[in-house]
Amino acid sequence: MQARLRAFSQLVILLGPPCAGKTTYYQQEYELKGFTRTSLPIDGDEQTVGEILDKLFESLKHKGKVVLDDEQFNTNFDARQGLIDKVKSSIKNIEISVVNIVPTGGKIQCLWASEFAIAGTLVLSFLTF
Repeated sequence: MQARLRAFSQLVILLGPPCAGKTTYYQQEYELKGFTRTSLPIDGDEQTVGEILDKLFESLKHKGKVVLDDEQFNTNFDARQGLIDKVKSSIKNIEISVVNIVPTGGKIQCLWASEFAIAGTLVLSFLTF
């Protein structure tokens, strides 16, 4: 008798400090495997947290593969655990993984990456004038 593969949803939560390489890790490890990346809004974004979480749950209900790349869940264990509990109780057949990104260069690496990101934004702003 042949074993039947079960379809299931997958949620990956990336943890790590700002500029640690979470988005790069997503691009290298998950993007080509069909995962979609989502992140909670920062001030000024059009979508609300509720709207984004609704889309996340809708995708997972339809056997979606989602990476949550978000810094708000890094520092708030209760919020992260609450989300995991809600997903587990709402979605059947789901695999949840939490990946902690620890930069090899530590805090200094993150600070330099942040400075380069700011400088890149300033250069682009300057070039568009």
